[in-house]
Amino acid sequence: MAAATFAAGCSSGSSADVPAPVDIQMTPSSGVRVSESNGDTHWSAHGAFDFTVRVTDKDDENAHGLTVFVSLPHGNEVTGSGGDHWTCKDVDGGIDCHIDDMVVPGEAWPVLNVSVRPERYSANETIDVHAKTGGFGAAHEGVHYHLDTGI
Repeated sequence: MAAATFAAGCSSGSSADVPAPVDIQMTPSSGVRVSESNGDTHWSAHGAFDFTVRVTDKDDENAHGLTVFVSLPHGNEVTGSGGDHWTCKDVDGGIDCHIDDMVVPGEAWPVLNVSVRPERYSANETIDVHAKTGGFGAAHEGVHYHLDTGI
């Protein structure tokens, strides 16, 4: 399956204005058709679907703890979220998830699993992941998404 990938690099030092030095990968697990158009990845789903989020430390120092906000288009309900050591809660517009684990440079935190049930048609929208660690600002990855109402 295709994965949307983003790498945010930065110089040493912490600043809330600098995105976290992480790599974010969003990978559909089931119920998603993936297509590419003009270099952009597009996901379409006909019904309930799952995807995973994997965040890897790209800094040259250990990273302790990670907070991830998964934003979904209006009318899409998260029906499940979590993974090893993850704590998630529903918030307006998506879910907030946190993990306290420390990782070394090049290591990924445990995978975050997300299950979604679309409840209304959505077109030209995105599913977005914002990841923060240390004193850095949020790194971002998003994928174009729409509910496919065709048979």
